[in-house]
Amino acid sequence: MPESFIPFRQQIEQALNFAQDGIGSHFVGLPFSGRSELLESITRGLKERGRTVLALSGNAAWQNQPMAAFANTPLSFLAEAGRRWHVPPGAATEAGAPDPVEAISSLSNHLVIVATQADLLDRHTIGAITAAHQAHGFVVITSSSPSVFHPGTLMANVNKAIRVNMPTLTMRGADAVIVDILGEPLESRGVAAITRACGGLYGLIRSVTIVGKQTQSLVPIGNRWRAVGPLWSPMLSGIAQSFVASFDEPTLEAATALALAGMVLPENADGLVSPDQLRILTESGVIQFQDSLPGSPFALHPPLLATYLRERVKNASGSSITVPDGVTKLLDAWRADKTAQTALPLWQAMRRGVRPDHEIDQVMRGTTRYGDDLLSGKFMWWKALWIEGYAQDSKAAEALVDEALPNMPHYRSLLRAAKARVRFISNRPIDPNDLQMPGPDEDPYTLLPITSLTVEAAIAAGLTFQADAALEGFSDLVEAHIKDAGDIFVHLSAYLPVLNRILAGDLDRGITDGLLAMRRIDQRASLRGPAVAYAVMLGHLVAGRFGAASTMFEKCISLSAPVAIDDLFSFGAHIALLQGDREYALSLMSRWDTSPAGAGEGSYVAYSRAPGMAPEPVRVLTNPNISDAERCAQGWDLVLTHLNGGHVSSAMFMAIQAVYYGPCPEAVGPITQALTTIESPMIIELTRLVLAANDGDIPALDQAIAEMSTHHWMLFAIRGQVAKALLLYRQGESVAGALAAHYAWKLAGSEAVNGMGIFEPIAKQVGLSHREYEVIDLVAQGMTAAEAAGRLYLSTRTVETHLRNITTKTGISHRDNLIEAVRTWLHEVRQTPRA
Repeated sequence: MPESFIPFRQQIEQALNFAQDGIGSHFVGLPFSGRSELLESITRGLKERGRTVLALSGNAAWQNQPMAAFANTPLSFLAEAGRRWHVPPGAATEAGAPDPVEAISSLSNHLVIVATQADLLDRHTIGAITAAHQAHGFVVITSSSPSVFHPGTLMANVNKAIRVNMPTLTMRGADAVIVDILGEPLESRGVAAITRACGGLYGLIRSVTIVGKQTQSLVPIGNRWRAVGPLWSPMLSGIAQSFVASFDEPTLEAATALALAGMVLPENADGLVSPDQLRILTESGVIQFQDSLPGSPFALHPPLLATYLRERVKNASGSSITVPDGVTKLLDAWRADKTAQTALPLWQAMRRGVRPDHEIDQVMRGTTRYGDDLLSGKFMWWKALWIEGYAQDSKAAEALVDEALPNMPHYRSLLRAAKARVRFISNRPIDPNDLQMPGPDEDPYTLLPITSLTVEAAIAAGLTFQADAALEGFSDLVEAHIKDAGDIFVHLSAYLPVLNRILAGDLDRGITDGLLAMRRIDQRASLRGPAVAYAVMLGHLVAGRFGAASTMFEKCISLSAPVAIDDLFSFGAHIALLQGDREYALSLMSRWDTSPAGAGEGSYVAYSRAPGMAPEPVRVLTNPNISDAERCAQGWDLVLTHLNGGHVSSAMFMAIQAVYYGPCPEAVGPITQALTTIESPMIIELTRLVLAANDGDIPALDQAIAEMSTHHWMLFAIRGQVAKALLLYRQGESVAGALAAHYAWKLAGSEAVNGMGIFEPIAKQVGLSHREYEVIDLVAQGMTAAEAAGRLYLSTRTVETHLRNITTKTGISHRDNLIEAVRTWLHEVRQTPRA
């Protein structure tokens, strides 16, 4: 690790300055978020400044070794003290151990205690530090998990400490750090591969920081770096160690056994690890199940950890160890018997192992033997969705289901549900007969996919009351079939009520419920269930809290393996567009396009058609190679496609953007028809707003904007006001248009800067030239026309002509108002070239 952990330079310097003033720092962050590296850098900085540092770790306490954190410190003053520990009556004492209170007292004037994972320190250590601190005072710098804060912890018992949340590492920030280290960017595919291998963006930065140019894993190709060959280097051991640092010996042995086995099927786990050890590993976040279905293979996460443990065994034995490849073993089993029983776990392992699409497709299409059993039913369900997603051939997927129906009578409703989901994802109307409940002779598992899709289809259509009715008992249904349900239905039971509440317009309650749901499903490192996080982000976005939505998105991608959040990238790109950052939107979409197999266009992920999740609108809005007329046509085409498929909510989210570029008379009929069926109060008002903007009906638009503002659906209120400004400019009413634009900025309030992208269409409509922006910027600095002319090497008359043109275009004549407009909603639009 370098002298200063690059992403946290500012926090490190602040902590050092606080310590100089006698003030401690308490860093709070999720596991694997870089807390240990940050405290290591702080420790080095303290020593460089001449401070005595007592470095403690909660890891020893986790292993039930009371006071071991003190005993293992390298500081000689403890050993020299020659005293005994103060311990409770009856507790074991360690011969020759020093008295920590007295030892610390002698150094209190210049001592700093740095405690990593302070929430894991045993109570004896905490008591000794607290007693010494109360008697003599010294600086304490700690880190802990965010959920741990109670009277018995060290953080609660030492005073004069600043609580600091670990900073979120953004994708943009990660790119900047990589350029800082390598000098040039790293290819998107390499970023995705290393992030998956190392467990998130923090792992990515650790790897590039440590390895950098020192190995052949990264090579320069043109003006970018490319990841080639295996990532592993002994220099990466420190990263992997942080994942297992708190494990006792039996748990570490269990993790090693899994590392040596590769991918493991649940039925084969008993011979490797005990159920208790498997539970501990799963709860610690280092086990990743390869898919959401029960019976699927699992492996250590991140892959770097498995490599580290294998290397550790190899080095200890002094001989080469052949590690079985879990995918290869599953592939051999499938080749010997191409049935659903061998194909399903193989497909799951290959998909999560990022095998090439064509290899996975061969397995899916090459499996033609299946029976009338649950595993075959699940396989056919996923196979149909794979064909729709990979080949973009929904008709072939439906034909596959029709062919299998006669041979699987106990799962005919499940297969029909697969057809319905294929149509749902491909924006085609669902046949209601395909969502009929299973008969008495069918497997009850079928209730889960049918019920969940029934709810999703109702939410998509804006039928929030119907969705509420269908949601009643869904959680109980999932619980009743939890053995067969898999994570996907567990998370849907948490996600769908939150999404439904938010799309109904009850934003605050929906966000609160979503945050509680995220805690309930133990989304400790955002590795599980990004759907609920998406719903909460959507709530923040609709409420006009763009900064909160962006921050939550960045947290998700900071602490997640991309395999868990690929489908959030297009939503993140939507947020970036709202903030006016087209370059970042394109960067996020490039990550999405290089994501694992099955997560590309046409993805079968359950919530891929929810508002903001479809990638097509982002591509239309960010494409610099098409005109606004083409952007208008393509945008409205997407609206009509989604309406035709029953995705009314998504269609209206798209329509309020498409209308910026022009009206679409052909859309009036379908939108008006949809308005007669929508139940969601928010989607109803949004639809009315879209119709008013499309018709150029200013009074109706004002009424819709007022309704949106009253209910605090601020995203749509602002969009409506921007649409009004554009209408007025196009009608030649530039003065009224400027007033509407000013009001849009006021509606955005404190979030205006976070939502600069909303105002870009106004700036483009006004159409100031780059030279005109240069002139008005100088005037805004207080220069006269003559002074601005001198700065730009122009004549005074030319500058005055520019000022008159600016006044004509904007409709703003007063100098102060013009300057205010330029500094706010009338910002210069610079097109970003396609990456």
